[in-house]
Amino acid sequence: MYKLFKLREWLTLPEAAAQLSSALSEDAAVVDILHLALAGRITLAVHFVNHCQARLGKAVPLANADLALIHPLLGDKRNWPKHESYSPVGLEFPRHGREEQEQWIREHKQLLEDRQVQVTLSGIVQPDDDHVLQFSDEIETLSGVWDLPMLGAERLDIERRLQRELDGPEVTLMHLDGAFVRSEDGKTYAWLRERNPYLNKGEINRYNDPAAYIPSGGLPEDAVLVVRPRALADFIATLDQPKTPQSKPLDPRERTSLLRIIRALDVMAELPDRGAATSIETQLQILGFDGPKDSAIRSAIEAARALEPSIKTQ
Repeated sequence: MYKLFKLREWLTLPEAAAQLSSALSEDAAVVDILHLALAGRITLAVHFVNHCQARLGKAVPLANADLALIHPLLGDKRNWPKHESYSPVGLEFPRHGREEQEQWIREHKQLLEDRQVQVTLSGIVQPDDDHVLQFSDEIETLSGVWDLPMLGAERLDIERRLQRELDGPEVTLMHLDGAFVRSEDGKTYAWLRERNPYLNKGEINRYNDPAAYIPSGGLPEDAVLVVRPRALADFIATLDQPKTPQSKPLDPRERTSLLRIIRALDVMAELPDRGAATSIETQLQILGFDGPKDSAIRSAIEAARALEPSIKTQ
């Protein structure tokens, strides 16, 4: 990659495709960048040119994540802002503190069962099997460049861009949780918000009032898709790594064949009933091999000697 591009904070998609073409000595296009991003090979980012609003959060281990109460008939209101008082059992439920919440649930177990109230994690989505995203209630303003974790509506935006490049079908899918972005170090997530279009004029004036916002249907229209030079370099580095053949476990027939060979060599060498493993380990060391060790050799010999012949000899 050219030195000037390495100094840039981000590259446009055409610039990233040009750099990829140069590095691989073959043609690459924006379509390839989008394909690789959807496949998880290249991390795309977004530049918020005119800023946007979001709630900030982080990935919390499942065992430590806050809980919430929901009622199957009243709907899931676990992510309502804090000033929106709601409890499906008519009693205040602790908003934070896993131990305090679990204690409250134990104390009101019968009430929860009578009201058919369910306990669930208060997080939005799981970035992996061991964590859940949980966000603060405050509205923050985002600027600069943020990575796309491909967890929600932002993934659909990339799919839409790809289909436009391919003159493919219109992507009509929606993601109800909205769009997410992530800081470059991966520690901070942001849940994008947009102004609620159904609010009455003058009902809420403060720009940072949580009640004035709803999850964003996708990335802002004035946000620019970009690629960090480091993300592109990391992908190219994976292509330069030599492929190492992956060993696979022996199937039963291969294992039996090897044990039969060991059995034959055992008889031909007239190895003693005891001490054979030590003799073999010594010979391996003379030949310059650093293994296997005595216990592994003994196990192989015992397994070979225990084989029943497939043809009975006279």
